[in-house]
Amino acid sequence: MLTAVTAEGLAVPAVSSVRTAVRPVATEPASDRPALDALVGRAAQGDRSAQRALFSELRPRIVRHVSFLLRRRAEVDDVVQEVFLEIFRSLRSFEGRSSFSTWVHRITVRATYRHMRRHWKGAPPPEAEADADLAEPPAEADPARGAEVRDRHARVLRILDQLSPKKRMVLVLHDLEGVEAAEIAKLVGAPVLTVRTRLFYARKELAAAARSDPALAEYFEEDEGGPQT
Repeated sequence: MLTAVTAEGLAVPAVSSVRTAVRPVATEPASDRPALDALVGRAAQGDRSAQRALFSELRPRIVRHVSFLLRRRAEVDDVVQEVFLEIFRSLRSFEGRSSFSTWVHRITVRATYRHMRRHWKGAPPPEAEADADLAEPPAEADPARGAEVRDRHARVLRILDQLSPKKRMVLVLHDLEGVEAAEIAKLVGAPVLTVRTRLFYARKELAAAARSDPALAEYFEEDEGGPQT
């Protein structure tokens, strides 16, 4: 397994170093609450005003989530449109077995993953990367520290951009969003063991690229472990 070296010199799972370098976007599309449940129910019955209100409620977070996963601003709107088409097409079938926000998250991830697999062309060009609506790290009280965090954030995102869609999606979902491997397997349509294998190699590729970057090298080291089962 990959490990990272913290500023204190302690070996910790690679997830910690990735999260240190990139502060992920919040994944919950909307908060579950009685008012939202009522809105969902009305929208499912075809109430146009409720559908418009639900769209306004969900859109900002869906846009940010798709932007973080996809990182190609010119393509984000197409994916967001696909997400909403599926949401409104499937509202009547939502049975509440999971929270509504979890259900929307699954639709968002699946739609983005399908798009990535259909259209992936490698890392986005610099101009597209700079224009993407990304999850910027929180502002730091110390300007110098803030600049350092933003620079590290951008460097890790550029490395993530170079991973294939299968590896990038698994790494982002597991290490940045905290989604369990079993849930990822359902989202991407792959066995759990395959998800764990992709995660291992995604971490390995990320760490190898990070070790070649002076600004990131201190955070990563590698041992001889293999994929977890």
